[in-house]
Amino acid sequence: MSPVELCWNITSYVSIIAQLGVVGICLGIFVSPYMLGRSKAIKAGTVYGVVMTVLYIMPPQIDNILAYFIGTLAAFAVMCAEDRRNINQKIFLSVNFFSLRWLSASMAGIIDHFFDIVLLNPQIAALGWLHYGLYVAVRILGILFSFLLLLLSIQAVNRAYESKDRYMERRELVMLTVPSLSGIAGYAIFHFYQIKSEMTGFLIYFVFYTI
Repeated sequence: MSPVELCWNITSYVSIIAQLGVVGICLGIFVSPYMLGRSKAIKAGTVYGVVMTVLYIMPPQIDNILAYFIGTLAAFAVMCAEDRRNINQKIFLSVNFFSLRWLSASMAGIIDHFFDIVLLNPQIAALGWLHYGLYVAVRILGILFSFLLLLLSIQAVNRAYESKDRYMERRELVMLTVPSLSGIAGYAIFHFYQIKSEMTGFLIYFVFYTI
């Protein structure tokens, strides 16, 4: 393996871990107004980032949706352990964060796809270290863009949800989480067909065509 290829692999590995850490920070920011003390929100975000990093680096690779579900569930458990009030509200926060993270990551992925087309240009790929430098810049921009989208999303939710200290009834929980659950279901279906398309090269085209 050449030095350029080694640096490329290390950068790809580190950038994913950095992005998971950034998502953990966003989780802490998101739940902070609802927790008794900022340190408890920091614990939830830290646990999320650590769990997701461990799931990423562990040898047995697991499905992407399952990994993020486990990370969100771990953060939910920490929130409940640190603050036993208003469990329904914490379910709302967990479900909505899962949905917002998917939305921001998908939007950032569109930008990444555009830059990937540029990076795959044979003339640029032949430039060696310059090609690697462009890749580093693209990864940094992708992380920043994903962080910005997620941060703006959670701030919008926190502004809209004014009754942060009020107990959330079960019917209110159902009403507020249905849109996010629908988004999660859509993501799961798309993820399923994306995996199938990688195996067959046909099904994802069929889904887009019928939509």
